[in-house]
Amino acid sequence: MHLARSLRPSRWLRPAVVAGVAAAAVAMVGNLTPASAEEAPPGAVTEEQIVEELNDGLAEEGLEVTDLDAEPGALEVAVEATPDADSQFESVLDLGRDASGTIEYKDIIDGVLVDRVFEIQVLALDEGNVRFRLTDPQTGETAEFSGDELHTSVPVAIPVIFAGFAVAEILYWLAVGTAIIVGTVLLVKATTSIIDKVKADIKKKPDKKYFQAAIKGNYVFVGGNGVTSSTAISQGKTGRNFYTPVQSDAKNLAKSVGNGANPIGPEHHKPSKPPSGIWYRHYHPSNRVMHAFYGAPV
Repeated sequence: MHLARSLRPSRWLRPAVVAGVAAAAVAMVGNLTPASAEEAPPGAVTEEQIVEELNDGLAEEGLEVTDLDAEPGALEVAVEATPDADSQFESVLDLGRDASGTIEYKDIIDGVLVDRVFEIQVLALDEGNVRFRLTDPQTGETAEFSGDELHTSVPVAIPVIFAGFAVAEILYWLAVGTAIIVGTVLLVKATTSIIDKVKADIKKKPDKKYFQAAIKGNYVFVGGNGVTSSTAISQGKTGRNFYTPVQSDAKNLAKSVGNGANPIGPEHHKPSKPPSGIWYRHYHPSNRVMHAFYGAPV
């Protein structure tokens, strides 16, 4: 495995152009097709395809994703320098449901191998806003990165100029193609594999069958911990969306959020413009304050 990256000026995307670049990247993800009909239904996106999209974005920085594991509310991604890069580097980002975790990087600095692990708290993660905080658990020192300042050094002892460069690029391309932060909860793209993991969680805790959901572009994202029906009802009344595998559970949630009024649906909105994305059938309460998604991607 590769170990190091020589420092060079960053070409971090400025806020004015982030939206356009991100839209193009998301469009590429949406237009990808499954490897075969047996592997995923039409419109689904596999983890392999997400890795391919991330690699397209990271290639300019001489990085590539070597492994990605998405869970309902958790994400782990390993990145290395590409074989033809003129430097070496490897890093593992591990985020939990509360959008916090660790970032490990191995680097050779002035001929000395540095293997460090920082605590990371992602404060915002979407196409136009990537903010995160790094903390050195040994010293307690903290450095924050935001917007086009993601690659600047800070006047503390943490060598964040080495780690921040890679973390920023990784997080940005994850935001484009894979994950978003809603509040403090990490949500991941609701592919068929993610839904399988949701079902496995529900099998372990059948009373917690509702998972937070969000809409980004033409995609539905899910994550967080499963919650009970009563929690989903109270949070649904505030406008929070939820996903559950079973249609009757989604219908009951929408009805309860609407104080017993007949829910609207089921509905399935097909985007009028590409990318086709990943969408789910859903119900609305009578006031349409939220979505109660269910089933498989369509």
